[in-house]
Amino acid sequence: MPSGRMEKMMHWYERYMAPVAFMAGFALDVFTLLRTDALFDNVVLIAHLAVAGMGIVLINAYESGRIRGGAVERFAHLLPIPIQFSFGALFSGFTVLYARSGSLAGSGVFLGLLALVLLANEFSRERYRHVVVHLCIYFTALFAYLIFAVPLVTKTIGAGTFLVSGGASIAGIAIVIGGIAFIAPNRIAGYRRSLLFGIGGVYLLFHVLYFANIIPPIPLALKRLEVYHSVERTNGGGYLVTYEKPAWYEWLGITSAVFHWRRGTAIYAYSAVFSPADINTTIFHHWSRYDPESGEWIEESVIPFAIAGGRAEGYRGYTLKQAITTGKWRIEVRTGRGQLLGRRVFEVIEATEPPALDTRKF
Repeated sequence: MPSGRMEKMMHWYERYMAPVAFMAGFALDVFTLLRTDALFDNVVLIAHLAVAGMGIVLINAYESGRIRGGAVERFAHLLPIPIQFSFGALFSGFTVLYARSGSLAGSGVFLGLLALVLLANEFSRERYRHVVVHLCIYFTALFAYLIFAVPLVTKTIGAGTFLVSGGASIAGIAIVIGGIAFIAPNRIAGYRRSLLFGIGGVYLLFHVLYFANIIPPIPLALKRLEVYHSVERTNGGGYLVTYEKPAWYEWLGITSAVFHWRRGTAIYAYSAVFSPADINTTIFHHWSRYDPESGEWIEESVIPFAIAGGRAEGYRGYTLKQAITTGKWRIEVRTGRGQLLGRRVFEVIEATEPPALDTRKF
């Protein structure tokens, strides 16, 4: 195919098909990338990391003149495409997986950064010819993956495991840079300082976001958080709950945002938190009451309970509170480090008659 015709096809692809492919790929990730510990999900992500890494090495080998020839010259302008495609797939996958792990309130900044990288990836393939740009993006993708991949290997979560993920990311990007330096040393020689500041900046940013509890607590994921009138353990190991149905306009809710409470009764917070197999940890239910005078949430109780990993629907547990007052209340599910998995806000109204309740088994 003549190079002029190929260039026209590429221009048409970038203008019309790339946005469609981007949206389709993101939608596919929503339905296919379900668990951080799933073999399929990890194979797909590792494959994209491998494609992007090899593409980066090849494009720099070409730009340095180390690989030339008729076929190479003919298709050289296509080299950025697999890198762009794999970066797009990686960051759309990360956005989906991290969004499932934490709440928007607690992790919105980090999710927004992932989304920005994802959207920026769709604008132009030409920037992938700059060694500093594509190595910094690759390091970001590698670090984002290893944050939840390392715990699957070590069977631990926490600050120490995160630091190991950072170290493994540095080792991984060093291998890619070493490959480029071996094949095309002139592509690295002039950018050592830029690479140091770029990769170092990404490394530092990840650590700031993590220790500020802005990065979601992946690989944990909140599957359910509801407020019930009663929770009972059944003989079969399940749960029987009673609750108020949501109003017609509460189309996203499973239970009502208004809790009709009678004196002498308790309020139950029920949660299901997913954790990969063999990763056991402790989560906390934070009960807070809104003080209208100060305009602040006042924490009333922090109740811990252990969870075990491996159950697809999440490890189930509940806490209850009996010292209740009317007004706004909030339940937050957090890790031991304070990372927010999710929250539920509801209004407590005192009732003189028992409210109409439905029952459900889990």
